[in-house]
Amino acid sequence: MTLNKKNIEKKRKEIINKLLIHINEPQTQIDIIKHSSAMTDPKLWKMICELFSENCNSNIKKFIEEGNILRNIHENAINNANKYINHLSMSWETILASFSCYLEYNYFKSPDDNFFDTNHSNLVSTLQRVSQEKVEANREQWGGKKALNRAFELVKKRLSQNRPLDAYVLFDAWNDVLEVESIIDSYCFKGWELAHNSKIVIQPVNISIWKKWEITNHKFKIIDLFYQLLPFFAFQDIVKTIQQESPNKESAFSHIYGLSGKAFLMDMIGELDATIDGTKIDLGEAIYFMKIFDDFYKNNYIPYMKKIKDDGCPYEQSIIESEKEQIENNIFKFIKNGNIRFVDKSEIFKMVHFPCIVSRTQEEMTSMMTQYDPIEPDSTREKSCEVILSLFSSPPHSKAMDNAQFLRAPDKSFIVMPRLYHGDVKTTLYNSLIRKNEDNKIFSLNMEKSIESMFRSQDYSTILNFNYSSENNLCNGEIDVLAYKDNHLIIIEAKLTYFRNQTHSIYEHRDNLFTGAQQLERALKAIKSNYDEISDKLKIKCSYDSLSIFPLIVSSSPEFDFDKFSNIYKTSFFELKGLLFPEMLINVQALIELYNKSNEFISTTNQIINNQETQNLIEQNFSLEIKRAKEQYSSEANLIAKHPQKLVNAIKSRVFWKKLESNPAIIRGPVKHTLTLKNGDRVHYVI
Repeated sequence: MTLNKKNIEKKRKEIINKLLIHINEPQTQIDIIKHSSAMTDPKLWKMICELFSENCNSNIKKFIEEGNILRNIHENAINNANKYINHLSMSWETILASFSCYLEYNYFKSPDDNFFDTNHSNLVSTLQRVSQEKVEANREQWGGKKALNRAFELVKKRLSQNRPLDAYVLFDAWNDVLEVESIIDSYCFKGWELAHNSKIVIQPVNISIWKKWEITNHKFKIIDLFYQLLPFFAFQDIVKTIQQESPNKESAFSHIYGLSGKAFLMDMIGELDATIDGTKIDLGEAIYFMKIFDDFYKNNYIPYMKKIKDDGCPYEQSIIESEKEQIENNIFKFIKNGNIRFVDKSEIFKMVHFPCIVSRTQEEMTSMMTQYDPIEPDSTREKSCEVILSLFSSPPHSKAMDNAQFLRAPDKSFIVMPRLYHGDVKTTLYNSLIRKNEDNKIFSLNMEKSIESMFRSQDYSTILNFNYSSENNLCNGEIDVLAYKDNHLIIIEAKLTYFRNQTHSIYEHRDNLFTGAQQLERALKAIKSNYDEISDKLKIKCSYDSLSIFPLIVSSSPEFDFDKFSNIYKTSFFELKGLLFPEMLINVQALIELYNKSNEFISTTNQIINNQETQNLIEQNFSLEIKRAKEQYSSEANLIAKHPQKLVNAIKSRVFWKKLESNPAIIRGPVKHTLTLKNGDRVHYVI
């Protein structure tokens, strides 16, 4: 038995043992099963059914019945995918070349860009899952430009003959499996209910639960927009200098985006340098490098493919003819300008975008990154570029694939797919840093230091990392931050996390938040026995009994801000900073106002506005809206920042996000969807 299979078997036994420990607690047992892999693990599910075969509890019986329905749907989806197991014998290059075309196929059949953007992460997960299955079936070596080029030419030839690609049925089948597993995750983690009278329906128990998650998605967009706009009101002189000295708009935008990325990373991890695998890298430069790639796609590949789609050209033709047509257009442009005799060949090819997939060697990628260096890069510089690329790339079967901008082949070459690339470079880098570093103590400590500094800026007395012992030394622990002012003591447990996009992964973070609540509960009990030391350090004059204590969990992410954990409030670092810095609160309220207006426009006119158009509208009106927000919010923002009771009330009443949460125009849905499997099974569910 392999190590992996041994671990799986061990986890199965651990689940069964947990169920036996809670034998008289049916709801706890149901929660244990839901948060395990039982619904997608037939052997574990069989063990659970045998354990409960004689259980008479009505809730257990109902759950097993519903579980059997979901298990059958999943089994049917898996059986259909396994029909194409022979397709996994295709070479890696053929699978990747086919998948690049599959992305374009999905883009061309999407009703609008927003629909495709929403579906993008699902498509990436499809390649990840197919790759994982291929690794299990065949671990052959692969990689190299020549092999990929040959595979891509064969794929294009097949498309030119109007013959479907064999890999498409493989991708479709595993996409169905992932869709079923997403439905199961909604049932198990989000608490969606299952109805199965005349048809199978998975939906929220009530609409308010769905709305909370929809609003959380909007919060992520607001945070992204805030940091993109930050340079224009926080670093105005630097922005003007960049705009004046940059050779073109694209270069200026990349540098300005670098500023926003730096500000984001300083807030999230408190560092602009990081040491990865023994090599020190400049994180601001890493963002700038990746933004160059992003701008190339946005200014060349993406608009070109959109034009082809809008003109009604089939996607197959766009893949076959795109390079040829662009070369002809460029030649025509130079002829029209009367200077074709003086044009170098490289100028004709200059504006030709990448095809939908291309292989680049480490040396080629490094050369692109260092092309503007004033001196020839040395080995240290090349190593730095190599490490930066490792933060943005992953093998297709890796768990980190969902965060990759490029695919990495075993020979250390890079597979570039413009459609795979997603433009939020700063978040990609942040996620990579958190996930790549097993020991994030430095980043966690920086987060705690930032929180302490924020409170000190508003004249709170603070203690960072207070170590306590309970009465009789039965329990020792640490409080991340204590902040005191005006008879109010705020105790904080900080939780560093990356920004997740899969339901089960998001709920793993929820478990960490419950752990944080337990840590705060222990700390609350210990404060009384350690009060002499705490009051001395914080210069507290009042007695313990007259002190108002407010425990608070602060996480990097806004997920679960709508929940309390053991009756303890939870907020995001972004929100807490906004509440303690009046100017930031005002700027965010101005941003939310414009964001709301753009969504109200969409809601009332039924026009489709993509994310870039929304951002452009907000940028054009942001300065004026800030002036209005200052008049409306300055007084309240200063009171919240200066007075602890006002701060506590603002957190409890969600003042920071109130305008967003109370706007019905941002809630469009829920969208009802039907998944039809090959065997005819239909599942109706809410997304």
